[in-house]
Amino acid sequence: AGLWTRISKMSAIARSLARAVPSASRQAVRCYAAAAQEERVNVPLKLYGLSGTYATALYAAATKSKSLDAVEKEFTAIAAATGANEKLAFFLGDPTVPAAEKSGVVDELLTKAKAGEVTRNFFNVLTENGRLQALSGISNDFAELMAAHRKEVKAVVTSAETLSKSDLKEVMKVLEGLVEAGESIKLESKVDPNILGGLVVSVGDRFIDLSVSTRIKQMKNELLQSL
Repeated sequence: AGLWTRISKMSAIARSLARAVPSASRQAVRCYAAAAQEERVNVPLKLYGLSGTYATALYAAATKSKSLDAVEKEFTAIAAATGANEKLAFFLGDPTVPAAEKSGVVDELLTKAKAGEVTRNFFNVLTENGRLQALSGISNDFAELMAAHRKEVKAVVTSAETLSKSDLKEVMKVLEGLVEAGESIKLESKVDPNILGGLVVSVGDRFIDLSVSTRIKQMKNELLQSL
């Protein structure tokens, strides 16, 4: 009754298995199931930690059921709605609130989102395991998995003033030449007056600083070194 297996089954079965298997043994079975699952599902990105483990489990279950796009839409909507409501987020993350009480609220959220079986069972597992407080982190990691699945490379362009559409188009052309064939750029534009001018660009794990503020710092350093 590993994590992936439990997500793919009805929540009632999952709960009965959780009661039947001691916690230490259940953890060992989860690790075994995770390894076995990765042999069957090609996970595009290796993630670590609690949120990474659950995000990968959701991705694997959705892939196996051929409902990845639907699950992404449902899960993202529910996670966003929860994150936007401070009281709701606190309630779901409060370890002193019994899982049975949280279950009713979660069921309402799932019904409102018209969630399918995979999403429902995943939230049942989160509720049962007391992991709803990790929802935000799981959502972020799942978004990374989906971006890797689509071969999207995140790029952030920071400028001192808002860039025009034509400027962004030119930046996009340059950035597209920095990624491999088959990959696409997911561009995010930010404004930071502190850079004074020019651009600061990050593409994946690469960073390019063409800002005026950095150039001024470099000039100052050169002048100090020459004294």
